[in-house]
Amino acid sequence: ATPALGGHPAAFTNPMLAVTVATVHVIAAGAWLGTLFHLWRSLCALSGATGAAMIKAFHVVALSAAGALLATGAYQAWTALGSPTDLFTSRWGGVLLAKLAGVAVIALMGRHHWKQADAQLARGETATVRASFARELLLAGVVIVLSGVLSSTAPPS
Repeated sequence: ATPALGGHPAAFTNPMLAVTVATVHVIAAGAWLGTLFHLWRSLCALSGATGAAMIKAFHVVALSAAGALLATGAYQAWTALGSPTDLFTSRWGGVLLAKLAGVAVIALMGRHHWKQADAQLARGETATVRASFARELLLAGVVIVLSGVLSSTAPPS
């Protein structure tokens, strides 16, 4: 709850709801990235079959986290933006668009992992999968930095 209490949600019209939504957003991001990090780290010591089973189990976490992130992020944007045009005319909106672009690329990478990683591991391409996960984690780090910039930028409303 610390990021929510120290950021914009605490100043919104309904601060209890906004802080709760922001907290769920941070927890969902942590669940997704924390699990992805440990999956990436574990792949170097696992057999292809075990890695594939872990990736299949990870999809449940990733999709659940993505749904929570989408819902909570939409709520936060809705409450922070005075009008849809603020998305394109304010600094806050510009940072949000950059963050959303990063998230879109991460989602495409996740889809690729969902469709391809099992087969790659079965062919013994563990290094390829780990490298792809590393790129996703690196981009997620950029999105986290953008989130920090977003939380320190005054919203337009």
